Amino acid sequence: MLEEKIDLADPDLIIHTASLTDVDLCERNPDLAYRINVKITENLANACKYRDIPMVFISSDYIYPGTDGPYSENDVASPLNIYGMTKLRGEEKVKSILGFQWIILRTSFLFNPFSSNYDYISFILGSLTGNKTISVDDFRKVRPTPCYCIPSLVEEIIMKNKWGTYHICGSDLLTPYEIAVKVTDYFHIETGKIEKRLKNDKGAKRPKISDLDTAKARDQLFFNPPSLQDSLNNIGEYYRHAWRDRH
Repeated sequence: MLEEKIDLADPDLIIHTASLTDVDLCERNPDLAYRINVKITENLANACKYRDIPMVFISSDYIYPGTDGPYSENDVASPLNIYGMTKLRGEEKVKSILGFQWIILRTSFLFNPFSSNYDYISFILGSLTGNKTISVDDFRKVRPTPCYCIPSLVEEIIMKNKWGTYHICGSDLLTPYEIAVKVTDYFHIETGKIEKRLKNDKGAKRPKISDLDTAKARDQLFFNPPSLQDSLNNIGEYYRHAWRDRH
């Protein structure tokens, strides 16, 4: 079925974004996480190999433990949880199968108003405009990253023939709580309530500081990591439209 769809589409490039990203679900069901994050990646990489199609694999900052960043592309991975482990195994499958025609983009805390899933910013908007009280993490830090910065970088990599691994993330190092506060300020939300979760008292272990070093992408691809404020300025209106469409 997968190979039939690829043959029908006849693509010049495949960007593999599908993943089981629910970290706690991965921890509860490692077999499911392996099937989706590793086995499907392996099958797709093999299909690309036999058709001579380059592949882009979207990976994660969670392959690192978050104790001594910022992490460069060459730092040794040591995931804390099943999700991070399966993303690392997915990377290994891509590299071993495809030889050199691959791109691995490690990212952090992606958000996208056009996502079919409920991303973090949509969660904040939906919860607070619904006058709910939400509890969000204030014990770990991430670099929120808008999805819109990825396609142009993939194009740049291919045009320059600079295949390999790159770290792509935003410029701000923030806790999910701090992100939520900035989102409410930007959208002028005065309903609902945000509470801080000060420790990871349930679910999978998470990196304390998910800090990716983007020097390689900045030097080779002229990547300019966007701040959360800049990202919201660029796509905030799309979140407003998406929220109205959903309600």
